[in-house]
Amino acid sequence: MGHKVVQAKSSHEYWLDRFCIAAEVLGAKHLFGHAGRYISVELPATPQEDSKLLREFWDVECYKWLSAGHVPLEYKVNRIRLRVMIGTDIAVPEEALKVSPRRDELFTKPERDQLDNLIKEQSGLALDAFRYWLSVLRWKSRVGHIGEPQVRNSGHSTGGAALQDSASGHRFWLQGHIIVAQGSKAVTPSGWQLAQAALKESKSPPIWFDFVFQGEQRINNHDLTGAVLSLAIALEAIVRTLVTHHLSELSIEPLISKIVDRANFRSILSGLRSLSFWDDDWEQVVDFSTFNALMDYRDRVMHSADTKDLERKKLRATHAKVEALAYFVSEFLGKE
Repeated sequence: MGHKVVQAKSSHEYWLDRFCIAAEVLGAKHLFGHAGRYISVELPATPQEDSKLLREFWDVECYKWLSAGHVPLEYKVNRIRLRVMIGTDIAVPEEALKVSPRRDELFTKPERDQLDNLIKEQSGLALDAFRYWLSVLRWKSRVGHIGEPQVRNSGHSTGGAALQDSASGHRFWLQGHIIVAQGSKAVTPSGWQLAQAALKESKSPPIWFDFVFQGEQRINNHDLTGAVLSLAIALEAIVRTLVTHHLSELSIEPLISKIVDRANFRSILSGLRSLSFWDDDWEQVVDFSTFNALMDYRDRVMHSADTKDLERKKLRATHAKVEALAYFVSEFLGKE
């Protein structure tokens, strides 16, 4: 049996929740290098409303359009494809290139073992590349809930309770079902292009964005205790990095950095106005009242397991303040 040497690539599919795009982004691609491999991430190019596939299997669907002319404005993307160029030539039986995949009888045992190991390696690399791509897209598009799993806290009710007669069991009153619409924000062409630029330069978001976006996701999923902890971690990481960034450029004893790093966070927060670069712009973005309230919540949760008075509306406002600070400080430090 003859063999043909080919340049192979691996293809991977990922399903995402809450990934919305402007109509102009339909069919767009991101191209970048990762772990020494060439990666492409491709959005679906064709809506499937007219297909015979069940709705849950659609790659993409339009959910917002202009009434006049029914012009699509935004799409919900359910599945993306990621491809990895392997970078080495592979000798493949010619017959295997003409028939359906995984015809074991066309390959020798050593060849099958080699391909199994290769595809396992590619799958791990692809997953790592996907997670990196997703973090950059969230960062640059400023849509932190992309890919957020639709998880409900077991203690959250959407209605369905009933009042019934104890003797007969007859129900005489039903609770109305509570419908909570998850807000969605679409990735714009500008956000997509900014992500491509960051991917091309192998940039990664500052670590605090992991916790900023995590806080938003936990609020969406009614995990208010977790949201407080994530947002508090994000705030402390942002502020401590801000006040110590000059030290990293100086030749100082490591002990000095450790002492500064262990300094009381409240003291650092209350002293921010004394920073040499403080001006009206900083005054606008640093909401001392909100940030101190966040740390109060954090302390009560951590020290006393006190979770009363946690409200989604207040935490959403807090998240917005922390996110605004995250982007402002990132730009100031040249980490954008």
